[in-house]
Amino acid sequence: MRIDLYHDTVCPWCRIGKHHLDAALAAWQGPPPTVRYRPFFLDDTVPTEGLPFRDYFIRRKGIADPDPIFAQVTAVGADLGLSFYFDRVRYATNTLLSHRLLALAPAAARGVLLDAIHRAYFEEGRDIGDPETLVDLATAVGCDRPTMRAALLGDAARDEILAGAAAARDLGLTGVPCFVFDDRLVVSGAQLATQLLAAMRSLALTPV
Repeated sequence: MRIDLYHDTVCPWCRIGKHHLDAALAAWQGPPPTVRYRPFFLDDTVPTEGLPFRDYFIRRKGIADPDPIFAQVTAVGADLGLSFYFDRVRYATNTLLSHRLLALAPAAARGVLLDAIHRAYFEEGRDIGDPETLVDLATAVGCDRPTMRAALLGDAARDEILAGAAAARDLGLTGVPCFVFDDRLVVSGAQLATQLLAAMRSLALTPV
């Protein structure tokens, strides 16, 4: 089974959705599925240097007070053991580099690297649009620093990520997270682990 998780690295619900997917995979008793982290840009117009996060969020959402939204996400995360400190997030970030980093990392390291990116952004307030920050995160999960740095500072995986984001648009995706199972079953939103596990079991019982 193949599971494509369409996500953006600055999407808090994507972090929650990945947590649920990890729990579903831990409970799954069949052959281990292949998980692919597929890029989606919530806003590809954000400049590479980023924008002040709170002001950007207010403008993008068209609201006066973002704190109730932040509080909701924080509460959901807390129930799962995930911390969100929106007061520490300094930048709304262009996520092309972080998606490229995931694509450049060895497949076996991508899940733990995505977790590290999420922690850096949502808990530590680090700038995940900064290449040196991203290289530090990759190195911390066992990637070769010189190799990752050279690749990230070049154009490696750029076309792959742009093509992947275009494919997401062609699928009609307007939000993430979105889980696509074997190109046959689509589950949208940060669904609970039980719901994702049920989708996996349903697919396993359905002949191709």
